[in-house]
Amino acid sequence: MASSGRLSAAFTHGLVSVIVPTYNRRELLQESLQSVLGQSYRPVEIVIIDDGSTDGTREFLDEFLLLHVSQDLQVLVLHQPNQGVSSARNAGLRAAHGEYIQYLDSDDLLDAEKIARHVACLEQNPDVEVVTGCSFEIGTNLAIRPYARLERLEGLELALTNWVIPTLNPLFRRSACGAIGWWNEEMRCFEDASYMGAIFFQDLRIEHVANAKTWVRGHVDSVDEQAAGRISFRGESEREHEHVLALYHHHCFVWREMPEVLLADEHYRDILVKESLRIARMLRENREIELSDQLIARHRSCSRSRRANLERVTLLALCGLLGDFRGARLHRFIQDLVHSFRHRWDTR
Repeated sequence: MASSGRLSAAFTHGLVSVIVPTYNRRELLQESLQSVLGQSYRPVEIVIIDDGSTDGTREFLDEFLLLHVSQDLQVLVLHQPNQGVSSARNAGLRAAHGEYIQYLDSDDLLDAEKIARHVACLEQNPDVEVVTGCSFEIGTNLAIRPYARLERLEGLELALTNWVIPTLNPLFRRSACGAIGWWNEEMRCFEDASYMGAIFFQDLRIEHVANAKTWVRGHVDSVDEQAAGRISFRGESEREHEHVLALYHHHCFVWREMPEVLLADEHYRDILVKESLRIARMLRENREIELSDQLIARHRSCSRSRRANLERVTLLALCGLLGDFRGARLHRFIQDLVHSFRHRWDTR
């Protein structure tokens, strides 16, 4: 069941709540929790949400709870039936007491000084609501863009189609989480793109601390290699159908939250219109015809270029002749060929 409403403003002064959802990652979870225990900052509250694990995670957490509770380190363990990471994060957020909120997936790591440096920034800048840092991919030590300061306009443009900021990168004031609202429980993957994109849609004041480091384990699905790194296929390997539905929900979120001044701008409107047709085609490939029709109707009402209109008409014609699945696949094949040809021509 999806959650709605705003978050409570109650918190404990100076306390950082680290919210850790987990599902069947006992070994990796231990590493992630060690990176929290190693933080130089205190007081810290670790809120762990076991989302129906079956790999011995419950037993590990029972032992962890007994071993790692002190005056300045509190541990709260919640267990729930498997409902997805968004539901788990929402459960953790409801239970958390902290003035500051740190999200941490159970396969990622925080540098020992990360929280201390971010809290110092927030305490020195009362008007700042979110602090970001530098994120790196485990095993490659490569920075994940964007790893530097993002201005609002840049963040908004990235949020149209991309994974904006890794989940563990920012530290939030509790009030900032209240402005963003709850995690979207309809999205079984890529929910972080909408949540982090909301930082820019809500126009929250952001500061960047370059030496606050985090590490993530990158997972890129092979369903659509051309889209690798985009919001549609970045995350753990899951069924393509869930990927496409998550992309649809994110796209609807962007249309709903995008400021009118940007929607009126031809550049941003063209990006959204192009994305509408791409997702509509993917929905047809996954037999979500009603949702696809919604995006095609939006594409028809907003598109102003002949090329975009031709692409839409071609998609519908192919689906009418060959059926939705085969027609959409052929349309994708044609578009890939056209894109490849244009790229080669432009780089001559």
